[in-house]
Amino acid sequence: MKIFSNPIIILFLINMISSFPFCPESKEPPEEITKDSTKKISPIIFKEKEYLTAQTGSNIFLNKNTLESIGLATSGYYDDREYCPENFKIPTKSDYESIISELGSNAYSIFTKADGLNMTKGNYYLTNTKGSNHEYSKLFLYLDENSLQFIDKHPFHIKGKIRCLLSLKEFKYTTSANNKDLDLNVKSVIKNNFSKYFLGYIWKIDEKIFKTETVEYSFSKSGGHLVEFWGKYSDNLKFYFCDFIYVNKKKV
Repeated sequence: MKIFSNPIIILFLINMISSFPFCPESKEPPEEITKDSTKKISPIIFKEKEYLTAQTGSNIFLNKNTLESIGLATSGYYDDREYCPENFKIPTKSDYESIISELGSNAYSIFTKADGLNMTKGNYYLTNTKGSNHEYSKLFLYLDENSLQFIDKHPFHIKGKIRCLLSLKEFKYTTSANNKDLDLNVKSVIKNNFSKYFLGYIWKIDEKIFKTETVEYSFSKSGGHLVEFWGKYSDNLKFYFCDFIYVNKKKV
């Protein structure tokens, strides 16, 4: 193609690509994540009831059901905000499949153990995935004596339960510019939507290290800037996130 034979265009493309950072292969924090002395894992209060959390790999569940027998949602969709604490959600079939795959042969044991997810054999756990048997049918995770299955049922035909999930895969950062491109040399506050669940944290921006829950920072160079975050939920779970922020050129 002739477009790639033009050296000016080639230089422009190289310059454009080089202005965007790439996430490194290593996900290890640049230094130890120290615990924030002001933070502790407290019971989660939802509708005047207390819940603790249970960890499965990179996912966090409540250790008890928020509802023991579901009714019928007229739209077929159950609103996470009605049935789960803030940032938690009713898992989808895909969520459960991903967790089961991650846990491998230990999945059934971890789902049913009292110090695991504490789910009970013979029960149906709602997923927010539509079934196919009826207009209002849903897929439920069913625990039989030795396996985990997905069953297509109408909510009125069973006493389905709701167990809520905090998926760290839905982590995102926000800025005081409402996630628009930032302006050059203007201080912005950078934070994340799951801060209250982490006991310690490290931000790395422009090779600078910040060990605070939020970061106030002004960028002195336009273009793409790498943003990395490490959060410590527990001794066994350290979460990593990588993205970039784009900073506008100087206004004339």
